[in-house]
Amino acid sequence: MEVFLTKEIRSWQNGSLPCSDQVLWDALRMGDKKALDYIFENYISLLQWYGVKITKNQTVVEDSIQELFIELWNKKALLSSTTSIKFYLFKSLRRRIIKKLKSENWHGGFISSWNTPDLQFDFSRESVIIGEEIDEAKKKYISNVISNLSKRQQEIIYLKFYEDLCASQIAEVMRLSIPSVYSLIGKAFAALRKARKYIVE
Repeated sequence: MEVFLTKEIRSWQNGSLPCSDQVLWDALRMGDKKALDYIFENYISLLQWYGVKITKNQTVVEDSIQELFIELWNKKALLSSTTSIKFYLFKSLRRRIIKKLKSENWHGGFISSWNTPDLQFDFSRESVIIGEEIDEAKKKYISNVISNLSKRQQEIIYLKFYEDLCASQIAEVMRLSIPSVYSLIGKAFAALRKARKYIVE
């Protein structure tokens, strides 16, 4: 199996084979700087987008992303295997941002009674059910519904519908149990279904 993966990596390096996440990640783990550069170029915008939804502090986001990629390279031989690079990066970035916010005492309104901070997740303008044909009053109503969801529910909707993560991946990214993820999704869906019913009336 290891030889087979090595042949795939070599084929990718030669540009003769489309690259899967697993092959690309294994190339990084084996010390391929080109793989690190490719991952950075393809995920930097997505990580910035996700990071600023977790905290409005741009410095914390940028520093966390930079440190994440430095660590990926410095500890490449110790990286665990993955078939989803986006999942791995999201999980790592979120934990790094939370740790930095705590250690640098950035309070900005995100501290809550939970063990994990209730982060400043910004979802208010990104409802999947707001279309061009909906009048402004209904758009405002739906936006209010979204903004009234808990920050965790907003983040779960983002990860599920915009980034296509499954429940088990969301649970790991957010450090929640899978039942908790399903519960939060269910409550969010109930609010969204109510909003959807309103806009089609």
